[in-house]
Amino acid sequence: MRYKTHWEFLKSSALLGKLSHAYVFSGNDEMGQQLLALNLAQLLNCESRKDGEPCGKCISCKGMKERTHPDAVWISETREIPIGAIRNLRNHFSLSSWQSSFKVAVIERAHVMNTEAQSALLKLLEEPKRNAVLLLCTQYPDLLLDTILSRAQEIRWYAFPTTPEKSSKDTEKLAALKDSLF
Repeated sequence: MRYKTHWEFLKSSALLGKLSHAYVFSGNDEMGQQLLALNLAQLLNCESRKDGEPCGKCISCKGMKERTHPDAVWISETREIPIGAIRNLRNHFSLSSWQSSFKVAVIERAHVMNTEAQSALLKLLEEPKRNAVLLLCTQYPDLLLDTILSRAQEIRWYAFPTTPEKSSKDTEKLAALKDSLF
């Protein structure tokens, strides 16, 4: 795994029952964030863990990977996350678990939540549900409300390009993203 230290921290927190109700995964490695979120979701709901790791083969692990698990919500928007998506998430968290012991929500590209959606998210963060974990993945944590950041535990990491060609491609992607947001 690319971020072994981060994974070991989250895994030991989960196995010891010391998991926070919300995490902000921040940094420039969007794929790394999503992979870590998936692994944590699988770990929390795996039916047959092996040495503290998710098996990847049980119904829960497969459902998490395919994003079809009834106790997990994945929000992934490219332009804007509206308030309706967060209201649906709050409704989902208000129900009891169907298949697993934990409810998990992953909001990818959390920085594209509009202000109303971020305000609605605060309700979930201020009144956390038992056995529910909220994972916010973002490359730009500064675009989130300060109150969100203060109520979640931030885990930061960055991946650096190994070649100058990759670096210039990443710079072009960031410029295109900035243009689309503003």
